[in-house]
Amino acid sequence: MHNFNDLNNGDSFYALHDQRHELKLINSYDIGDWSIAANFIYGSGKPFSEPEGFYTIEQLNGDDLQYVSIAKKNASRIPPYLRLDISAHHRFPIGKARGDFGLSLFNIFGRKNIWYYKYDFQQVPYLKTEVNYLGFTPNISFKLDF
Repeated sequence: MHNFNDLNNGDSFYALHDQRHELKLINSYDIGDWSIAANFIYGSGKPFSEPEGFYTIEQLNGDDLQYVSIAKKNASRIPPYLRLDISAHHRFPIGKARGDFGLSLFNIFGRKNIWYYKYDFQQVPYLKTEVNYLGFTPNISFKLDF
């Protein structure tokens, strides 16, 4: 918790890096010429300051100034992050060289993990859009060592 008496009148708020829980399980097995691995990540939601809305003030010269009204600092939390990755690599000789063919599946559940929210205040009511991390991503690789 942060507390800056001169800035926020003694109201404590969560730091941006406040993530209550994080679990990472990683394992790999070598079976002959094969290497198989899995990676599981869970992280509870991180805090952020959520807008409540916006308002417009008309100046004396007729220009409008728009202001965003923010709820209590870092009082909201992004949903938890969850991801499972798996990979398999096959190592084999190619003459005097060594080859490695691999297949990996990133985020195999295809979960839409939220990175942050983007807001559009040009619409009434304002539009809240999720910006997500990378979804399900297959990858094929080939490596040749001389």
